[in-house]
Amino acid sequence: MSLLPKIKYCICCISLKYGSILIGILGLSSSLLILVVEIIQYEKKYEATPEIIIYSSAAIVGVVAYILLLVGLMRKNTGLISTYLLAEILLITFRSTWLIYDFITRLMEKLQSPSRLFMPGLSYTLIIIFQMYLWMTVYSYQKNLISRRV
Repeated sequence: MSLLPKIKYCICCISLKYGSILIGILGLSSSLLILVVEIIQYEKKYEATPEIIIYSSAAIVGVVAYILLLVGLMRKNTGLISTYLLAEILLITFRSTWLIYDFITRLMEKLQSPSRLFMPGLSYTLIIIFQMYLWMTVYSYQKNLISRRV
């Protein structure tokens, strides 16, 4: 028995299997895009700022995690899917920590416009909540695979 609830569909109408595949493809694409953008930023500045290093590291972890997810889904390997789930928890934790850090630094700068303080935090929060939902989709599909094997 699990403490986490299982969901039946991804975004209300897509099966968990195809939703998980879609999550893997879109996640891999976005992680690769972030990595390319960070490399371009590095090329422009010719220095590795902490933001470039942090975002690049998270993008590399994301690329590896989404490749593991896609391979695990194709082979129905719950171990690889579990590795993705663990890596995604680490990435969600990182994003949450970054949200708090970003909010504090913006607060400390005493920005003129309150919307510049509020909007990034709101968008980060919504992204994190959506990523938790996507995580639940893959988790539910993994649990379905495990229950079919038993």
